[in-house]
This record gives sequence, structure tokens and C-alpha cells, in this order.
Amino acid sequence: MFTPAAPVSDVRLLRGREQTREDIQRAMARKGATIVLYGERGVGKSSIAKIVAQFASGEPYYYSASAQDTFETICSAVLQFYDVGWTPDTRDMQSSRGRQGTLQLGYLHAEVSATESSGQRDAQLQRSQLTAQQFASRLPERASLIVIDEFERLPNRRDRAAFADLVKKLSDNESPATLMLVGIADNIDDLLVAHESAQRSIVEIKVERLSDASIREIVDTGMEALGLEIEQVAADQVVAYSARFPYYAHLLGEGAVHALLSRCQADTVLPLRVGTADLAASIGYAIRNAQRSIIRAYEDAIRSIQGSPRFKYCLYAIASWPEEPVAYGDICRWVGKLQHAPGGQVNVSHQMRRLEAIGVIRRMASGYYAFQNPMLKAYVILKSRADTPDVELQAIDAQLDEVRKRLEGVRERMGSKRPET
Repeated sequence: MFTPAAPVSDVRLLRGREQTREDIQRAMARKGATIVLYGERGVGKSSIAKIVAQFASGEPYYYSASAQDTFETICSAVLQFYDVGWTPDTRDMQSSRGRQGTLQLGYLHAEVSATESSGQRDAQLQRSQLTAQQFASRLPERASLIVIDEFERLPNRRDRAAFADLVKKLSDNESPATLMLVGIADNIDDLLVAHESAQRSIVEIKVERLSDASIREIVDTGMEALGLEIEQVAADQVVAYSARFPYYAHLLGEGAVHALLSRCQADTVLPLRVGTADLAASIGYAIRNAQRSIIRAYEDAIRSIQGSPRFKYCLYAIASWPEEPVAYGDICRWVGKLQHAPGGQVNVSHQMRRLEAIGVIRRMASGYYAFQNPMLKAYVILKSRADTPDVELQAIDAQLDEVRKRLEGVRERMGSKRPET
């Protein structure tokens, strides 16, 4: 029931997305509306889209875009799915040819003429393109939901502009079909080159990372579906190490189950309960089986900083900090405490500049930092735990607990200051 390699297809495992599904359902009830579902990689956008398509009325269609796609290839695939063809316009051409001559048969002599006429369909000299209007007008009534996933992979700005035209045409035609564009982006402008007139037809839905409680639900539901139990401490570790990404929750859950099954082969009387030993083994499993793009990004980033503990501590400080972005001062104090620096903090400006230069982190605002690829956050946590001695990990975990308690105290004080409504 853990599926890190594919989007979730079982609605039971789609946890913490009830409000998002409700927002999508409301948008689908509006004629001519287009939904833009966006957010970070690994937060479950594709899973949401596929689950919504499962429960849509009529005949929904799901398409995953590639870097080779264009507006026309995608729209042609949609029309083909609904058995709606389109042909380029042609011109009927008439041609005639006249002939004159002398006919002579013995004593018969006459001047004759003839005209030949032929009709033909002129072949197109230039390839005709499918327009937004042609596509919108050909959609059948049964086309309820059209999902175009990985929309950010369309490389051509003109193709994205063509989809903005389509948004407008679907709205003008009050089409019963809902178009859903799904992609990785910080905001809608990163995905769609939309005209102002099309903005009113677009429903923007940003998919945030899950809450800790929702990650825990994924773990518990997956284990229950497999007929297994999981210890409280092990479940808490999945929550902490996943950095609120459902992808890593599935990956760690899958790894822990594999570890438990391996132990069961050696001892058949073991209880079917995932424990901390299984979770420890799942860290190595998750590191080995993470997406190649994440592994490559990490290896490329740290190649030039190997062997420097201060760089490692800076990365781990950003990765394990409960909130994002992380303030520079907090990173200095975190690293200083781990290195037992006089005064409790160190200057890490060199490390931060270097990490930013090699593209592993980015400055979100003056003095605040986050990972360039958000999914590196959980991967750095896993790598740090795998590569750090146990004694050092104990000190790090103690410091993490202290930070969490301090942040919880701040939240409580802020909550108590809110005026009653």
C-alpha cells in the first residue's frame, strides 16, 4: 500500500487533502472553468489529480506531458481519446486545358477544338495547426475532466500561451468540460502565460506540504492495509524524516516493511510490528531508491565540500529546522552548539555563500535560506542520519527537541495574545 514510485491510486491513502478535493469539486461545477493545480515537487499533485479523475462523472481523460509535447500534440491526443477527428482545411481546384488542331479523314477536312476539365483536391503546402477554438468546439459533452499533468515540462512559451487561449475559449463557450493543468511551480505565472481576460476563468489551487498529522495517517493507513502494526517511536521517526513530503512517507514506509519481512524470514515467530530497527534500515533503503534527480542534485552539490563538517552541519540545520525558510542567526547558533564554539555560535557566511553558489540552497529573503530543490530537505536528513555517528546524532536530536519546544512555546504565546472573536 506504499507507492513511492507512482501517484496514489487508492483514495484511502490520500490523506490531508480533503479541502483540496472540495475546492476542485466546486471549481468543476462552474461551466468553462479551468483549474491550475500547482506546488512543489513531491507534495502529491498527481495523486490528487488522479483520484479526482476516478470520481469524475462522464469520461475524464488524464495526460502526462513530456518535453517533446506541444499544444497540438496534446490536444490531438485528447480529441483522439474522445473519437473526435479533425482534418486540415483544403481547397477544391478546377483546372481546364484547351487543344486545337486539324482533323482530316480522306475527303473530310475540319478545324476542331476541345477543352478538358478536371477537379482535384489541392494538397496543403503548409501544415495546418489545431487552434484553441477548433479544439474547444470539438469537445463532446461526455468530456467532463481533462487533466494535463507535468505541464511545466512544455518547453515552448508559445504552447503555454496557446493553452491560455484555450482557457479563454472554454470559458466563452461555457464548455461543460473542466481543464485541469497540473505542474511544479511557486505561482501560476511560472506555469501559464495567461491573458488578463482569461484570469477570471482560472481557479488557482496550491498544494502545500502535508501536516505532521496527515503524514502519520498515511503511515498508519498503509500499515493497516498490509495487516501490520508500527511502533509509536518508529511512526514518529517517519514523520520527522519525511519533512512533510508524502513521497518520502511512502518511501520510508515501503523500506520499513521490506526490513520487517527480511527479519521475519530469519525468525518466523516475530510479531508483525514495524519497529525502530526496521525504520533505521529503511533510511538506507530510501537513500538508495530515491528519485535519481534528487540523488544527482545532492551528489553534484556536495562534491566540492566533502570533508568539511561545518558545511554538513549547515545543510543539516536547514534540512531539520521545523520551519522554512531558516534564519541565518539560527543556523549560526545551531552549528556553533554542535561544534562547542565559545559563545555558542559561529560565523557560517562562507559556507552559506558557497552552498548558494553551487545551487543547493537559495536566499529567500535577506538572511533567510531554503533548499533550491525542496525535496533535498528530506534527502539531506536521511543522508545525515546515515553518515553521522550515533553519539553525534544523539546531540543533534537533543538540540532538535530543544528547538521544537522553543518554537512551540513561541506559538503558544502568540496564540494567547490573539483577541477573542
